[in-house]
Amino acid sequence: MAIPVLANTTSVAGGFNGTSVAVPVPGSGSVVADDVMLVFGHIESDTAVTLPTGFAQLALAEQNDVDGTHRHYCWWKRTTGADSGNYTFQPPDVYSEWVAHRITGCITSGNPWDVTDTDLTINSTTSVLSFTTTVDETLIIAVGSVFNTGADFTDPDGAGTVWTETFDGDVMASSWRDFATAGATGNVTLTVSGLGSWWASIMVAMKPPTGAASGHPTMRRWGGVPYVGGLGVSGPTESHTRFWGRAA
Repeated sequence: MAIPVLANTTSVAGGFNGTSVAVPVPGSGSVVADDVMLVFGHIESDTAVTLPTGFAQLALAEQNDVDGTHRHYCWWKRTTGADSGNYTFQPPDVYSEWVAHRITGCITSGNPWDVTDTDLTINSTTSVLSFTTTVDETLIIAVGSVFNTGADFTDPDGAGTVWTETFDGDVMASSWRDFATAGATGNVTLTVSGLGSWWASIMVAMKPPTGAASGHPTMRRWGGVPYVGGLGVSGPTESHTRFWGRAA
């Protein structure tokens, strides 16, 4: 088998984005059948979000503490190969932020994820996630969401040697890593600088195809390109990847 790849990332910066939010399709123009799209949304309301055709909820971390109420969603869809342009989500008219990932090389039937975890830590600079994967060769994505705008996030290992941060926004940050052998991840600690915050975090392990060739590729994509949108920059953005040669 081969580990799935986080191929493209797009985002819509935090703000009062209205009740119709156009999230750019990651990799628009190069999407093929059976890619998997993950869209994470930070929504400061408990009102339901109307989803684009084909999307379903994968996970929800709902922070209900009175000082930091918000919902952090993960939605997913498996593509037909015709996806381009934007995905239009319809949230309530509240503060929101969005990040979308295109994942290639996942299993092509059934749920494309193996396991998930959520965390709802209150008034802390850290959020801790963990799970035990049940299959080899998974791609793990951890997305932290906090109530404080202008947050400054650090990826789970701090140095970028294992985890790679692909998005660092006003209230959300996303990092990924390869996880070659099934088992426990141990504690995955997300960190935000400054005052303690109200977290709603999600971590998911994406499954490889069954029956694929064994062995871990030596050329993996590097998701550490500086985030194009940056902190506090409005409007949709897309970040691409470049390759690097870390061996397994």
